[in-house]
Amino acid sequence: MRIGVQLGVNGYGMFGSANTLDTVRVLTTVADTGASAVEPMFNLAPKAPLLRAVTQDLGLHVGAVHVFWWELFAREAAVIHYCLQVDARRLIVSHLPAGTSAEYQRVAQQLGIWAAHLDDAGIRLLLHNHAEEASPAIDDPRLALEILREALDDTVGFCLDLYWAALAGADLGRLTDAWSDRCDYYHFHDGVLGGPARFTESVDLGEGSVDLQAAFVRIPSDPDTYIVAERKFPPTDYRRACAADVAFLAQLTGAAPATAPVR
Repeated sequence: MRIGVQLGVNGYGMFGSANTLDTVRVLTTVADTGASAVEPMFNLAPKAPLLRAVTQDLGLHVGAVHVFWWELFAREAAVIHYCLQVDARRLIVSHLPAGTSAEYQRVAQQLGIWAAHLDDAGIRLLLHNHAEEASPAIDDPRLALEILREALDDTVGFCLDLYWAALAGADLGRLTDAWSDRCDYYHFHDGVLGGPARFTESVDLGEGSVDLQAAFVRIPSDPDTYIVAERKFPPTDYRRACAADVAFLAQLTGAAPATAPVR
């Protein structure tokens, strides 16, 4: 399994605004932890040449590029170009504009069109869930993820985000088991469930309420499967937090711990 770190966007995520303001130091921090991959958002597209050069120099690779639906809808050609510039062979899309079963069907049609275009460029499209997609549709007892899976062929894969699925009340063991044939990319993301008071806290992996172990034991062991550390909100010290999360994933997977110091 490959361990990665999600870089975040708009002041959110592991690194807050540092991923844009101090990209080289952020990438160096990830490399120092022993992680092998990063997942940038579309905000770093203007820095694609720098991102490619620094990741290659540090021995990192781009496991996936992550975009929001409206970014891909408005700038599909630019998104594909960005993926090719940084040698990303997966594109993750999130924040779907849907709530009813009919809307999810229309979303699936568009995803199929994009997946065909991306496949021509050697890129696989992955669908990322938030709590909405791990919940029943407004007018249908099935999970939105189930509606989408039935409507999509296997040219579209899934990126399961465990925190958002748990927040929606999903059984993570059953969910990861059911989706294992269509998912080789996971966001390991922790937090406190069941109360808004601590919702904005940045929580180390393994320190929150999400049963990450239950999910992990159901994920097939494959060298090309990614497990990626993500945080919704930046911690006070991103270098310490990044090292803690990667160490948690290394222990979970049995990977060798990082030996380089965090600079």
